[in-house]
Amino acid sequence: ITRITFGEEGEAYTGDSFQIDASSGSIEILNTDNLSVGVYRISVSCVSGGTTYSFPDIVEVNFLKPVPDGIVVEPNLLTADYNDILDANSEAEMPTAQVTTDNSAEHITITGYAISNVRRGDVIYDNTANPLFAISETGEISIVKGHDEATETNLVPGVYTIDLKLNTRAADANSELGIYTDALQVNVISAPRGLSYADGYVEAGDGTSEHPMRGFTSEAPVLRGSAEGANYAIVAVKRNGVEDESAMAKFSIDAATGIITIGDDHGFVIDDVYTVDVSVTNAYSAEGEVYVGEDALTVTVVDWVSAPISLSYGNVSAQRLIEFTASPEYEGGTTALVYSFDNLDESLADYLSIDSETGVISAAQMHEITPGDYTVVVKASNFVGEITGTMNLHVDEHPCYFTYIRYGNNLGLDETTEASQFRFHSLSEIQSMGTIAPKTDFNPDGGATLTWSSEAKFQSAGISIDRNTGVLTLGTTEANFAREMPIIFVTATATLDDFSYSHVVPVFFHYAKEVNGITLEYTPFVFRTSPRLGGRSSVPVLGGADASNFLIDYRRSPQYWNLNGERSDGTPHESGAIADNQFLTNLWTTYGAGTGSKDPMGFFRGTDIDHSNLSRKLGYVDNTSGSSNKYSVVVNPNLWNDDGWADGVFMMTMTFTVDGNINNVNGGTEIRPIAIWLDKSLN
Repeated sequence: ITRITFGEEGEAYTGDSFQIDASSGSIEILNTDNLSVGVYRISVSCVSGGTTYSFPDIVEVNFLKPVPDGIVVEPNLLTADYNDILDANSEAEMPTAQVTTDNSAEHITITGYAISNVRRGDVIYDNTANPLFAISETGEISIVKGHDEATETNLVPGVYTIDLKLNTRAADANSELGIYTDALQVNVISAPRGLSYADGYVEAGDGTSEHPMRGFTSEAPVLRGSAEGANYAIVAVKRNGVEDESAMAKFSIDAATGIITIGDDHGFVIDDVYTVDVSVTNAYSAEGEVYVGEDALTVTVVDWVSAPISLSYGNVSAQRLIEFTASPEYEGGTTALVYSFDNLDESLADYLSIDSETGVISAAQMHEITPGDYTVVVKASNFVGEITGTMNLHVDEHPCYFTYIRYGNNLGLDETTEASQFRFHSLSEIQSMGTIAPKTDFNPDGGATLTWSSEAKFQSAGISIDRNTGVLTLGTTEANFAREMPIIFVTATATLDDFSYSHVVPVFFHYAKEVNGITLEYTPFVFRTSPRLGGRSSVPVLGGADASNFLIDYRRSPQYWNLNGERSDGTPHESGAIADNQFLTNLWTTYGAGTGSKDPMGFFRGTDIDHSNLSRKLGYVDNTSGSSNKYSVVVNPNLWNDDGWADGVFMMTMTFTVDGNINNVNGGTEIRPIAIWLDKSLN
């Protein structure tokens, strides 16, 4: 774990309630008595294939109050056969469970049901992205059928524990969200279907007391099947691919656990490779049925291996934005040697990586390590022992580095959080302003120069930019003001010698005019939100129409312009999407809609509100009657992701009607009063 934050402000959490197993990656939550209710975000780094990967905010823990006493699930244990679950067309009837209240809790009403967590041992499943279990609006919990056995994220045999998130209301009280932990267990039973072990090593040595032979004890096997009644046996041992009965006597197995042991007196020869076939049965194996895992365990014979003796990187000087590497000075055994960071500073976790085989530490070009001095601790370990060493890292600032450009606003809002948006109600207002100057923290004293450029993304409206100053000059013709929501991307590039560094920001303009007798103004009219967390926009001011009869919805021309995301520009329509990078197309497909559909952003479907799908939508305009949030725009959390979080601007045309008839929304008057800026840098 490299970092833990709490709450929407990203406050650092320094307690000991979250612990990670360095080998398996499983995270355990301990000592919850003093944990505050709220959202904790955990950043993790891991080593794979010789490279250290960092995953900021990869785990989100929403710590809720427990639900009131008296809520039960009946039954609290379901048992189902894995074969029946695999087949989506299986006619086998799946068991279900029901959330209810017992007689002592008649005053408690459950107003909402959701599955919070699904766990199998230490493994946590994302039941939203890949549903294994479902819960209905009436609280019935069911097993989802139809899974690809080869996909690790799908259902496998084992015992699953389901936590529920429930909205409850006591008499004369408001609804409250709570967690019902360990609400239900589901035992997915199966005969053995797979068996594997982590590879191992034994040491031949030279027979001396300094370099003795050393044996081996395996880890517990990974069994794909039910653990109940598991019974293991060694079937065969092969040396270099040929069955060797004499070697088999050197291997022993614990029938109950499957752990395999080789004694210190094995007498094996260096470079020989032994593979072990292991059989297993369990309580659900048919009579006479035995599963055999061929080559389930591989053991390589190596020379005597020294434990790590010393490790150092010395002093390393670097500069922000410029890539660098550092190699270790190491003494000790190199067989099965693995390098890894040891409690890496959270401020370095996103920028430093380590090759697990060579120990080389690197930072990529354009890294943003804050200038200063750091002590980086590295651990070198093999199956004999481990040692730590340090790298003393000094980082200087780069003359090209700067953190922001922004253009403020004319809405009376905070210029830092609501930057770069301007609303005009008349051509004379545009002419009066004329130009808009940027603000930036770029410092020219280091010798770098700053140049500016702009690109019209939507309705450019004659806006131009001064290459040297970044000042925007507004288009001042009637044709320019006829636009509705011009959007431009401004790029500021700092250059020194052959090196350059850039920032890109969107700048928005709302040319607010009466549309078919109504005005609709959001303030701010740029809804800037996290694609991971989602959110809700401001409530607009509606003029010229009776709010009780005014209906509005997203209906036409969805478009996305990428800033810093993994995917690129386009629309969900085949004619507008980029063939190799169809971001919106993929989001539309994930939702289950055709590329011409409005449903992923639609509040209405047919002649009614699309109640059952609102939480699945990418977003929508909230038309809930009587709500204080009426006409605000909602972006749902955790959905704007396709090979990475969205990081760009989304625009979609709304249509409205003033007669209160849902049937007339689709053919209503078009309007574009708000843009959505999905910013993955927001917590």
